[in-house]
Amino acid sequence: MQIKPWNVMDVVIQHAKKTPDKIAICDSEKNCTYADLLHQVRKVSCGLKKNRTANARVVIISNNCMEYAEVFLGAIYAGCIPVVLDPKWSQKEMIQVLENNNPSLIFGDKFKLMKIPDSTMQTKVSFQEDEEITSYSTWLASQEEDTTMEANEVLFIGYTSGTTGKPKGFMRSHVSWIKSFESGIHVFGLKETDHFIAPGSFAHSLSLFVLIQSLYLGGTFHVVSKFNAEKVAAICSQYKDIILFVVPTMIQSLIASTINESDIKGLISSGSTWTAAMKKQAIKRFGRTKIFEFYGTSEASYISYLTVSEKTDLHSAGKPFPGVEISVCDENGWERDRGEVGQLKIKSEMVFTGYDHMPKETKAAFHDDWLLLEDYGYLDENNQLYLSGRKKNMIITGGLNVFPEEVETVLKQLSEIKESMVFGIADMHWGERVVAVVSWKGERKLSSVSLRKYCSEFLATYKIPKKVVTVDSFVYTGGGKVARKVMEDRIKDVLT
Repeated sequence: MQIKPWNVMDVVIQHAKKTPDKIAICDSEKNCTYADLLHQVRKVSCGLKKNRTANARVVIISNNCMEYAEVFLGAIYAGCIPVVLDPKWSQKEMIQVLENNNPSLIFGDKFKLMKIPDSTMQTKVSFQEDEEITSYSTWLASQEEDTTMEANEVLFIGYTSGTTGKPKGFMRSHVSWIKSFESGIHVFGLKETDHFIAPGSFAHSLSLFVLIQSLYLGGTFHVVSKFNAEKVAAICSQYKDIILFVVPTMIQSLIASTINESDIKGLISSGSTWTAAMKKQAIKRFGRTKIFEFYGTSEASYISYLTVSEKTDLHSAGKPFPGVEISVCDENGWERDRGEVGQLKIKSEMVFTGYDHMPKETKAAFHDDWLLLEDYGYLDENNQLYLSGRKKNMIITGGLNVFPEEVETVLKQLSEIKESMVFGIADMHWGERVVAVVSWKGERKLSSVSLRKYCSEFLATYKIPKKVVTVDSFVYTGGGKVARKVMEDRIKDVLT
């Protein structure tokens, strides 16, 4: 009987021994075999052990690059904890999180590292050559190859995007991600001969997850520093058997690109709302490709999945992944009947350990053995999941609940609308009133009266936006989602 590994580096080491010359990671400039990757990882480990402090934390602040993977895996090999920060954060957010982690070393892009005052006392290592900051190549050249791997139950600490408040550090264990890898490999039919692209930022758990999942499987991961549909198309045409993990906004760009659908083996979407209309466009463009949508979170990993085809209900979030139990509960924690909307909670071996230095938030996230999610939805008689919206986005108007996501889905069915966001603004009479923010695809713009009339065909009266605001463009997070808090603040400044 084969013993399942509990440390992701165990499998990388096995691949380096079994298929040393196979390409593990590549970018536009170079390839890195599994043997080369292990060599680099062991040298990183040697350097980290020399500088390791009591809490053994190593911070990475960088755009996607080969060196990112080497440091991340090197920290794991050394028994340290890699801490992943979003390079788009403000200086204030970065300093706040650094103070919370007190790392011995900080790796990253030199322009990101320059935002960090020298008073923080951490040693900085730049992935680019620089006269003032130690370069990664120089630092690595002075290290020996470490042949002794050390253990740490924590795989890494990632952070929420910070667009809706203070960033929260979520801790993931090796076991939880390995269980997630096995589940994804089974559901999506992934193979070691596959090539993977996840062009989002490594700072957001989806792309980092796909990178490590590819290495766990023994596949080849293609690093894309910044999403560009034509660049992705070029990679797909060169290598074939490509599995794309993307967000809906990227799919829309790929639909309009020159990409050949025969070059794509699988198209897997997650991260934000993918409307039924957008799914139909994807089916039409990539009809012979396996298309999936999955619902998951940084804290929970995989939750449910949908095979996207003309035969499935494109409004559904699909069925639970193997090993995942989903329950729908009311405000008191009691389970709701099928078809009734409530807060979602799940039970699986794929969930996170807790929030870093946040015991109260961690306790609040769990109810017995169940992880409480911030999302609302319902299960039908066939155990298919339907999502209503996020708890923190919910609008209460006249005592009735409105999920912005439901209204946004209706608005996005209009061909004239490019993007939409719905939120609540304080109202003396109703408590909150529904406001819609839209951007238009072309010159033709619908009036507020026309929009409300259209909405009345699909929504209850109290859900119809009372105010419609037009903007030229939206602000997005690094993960491709609308930055709700930023947009709300901007619109509220205009309306008040």
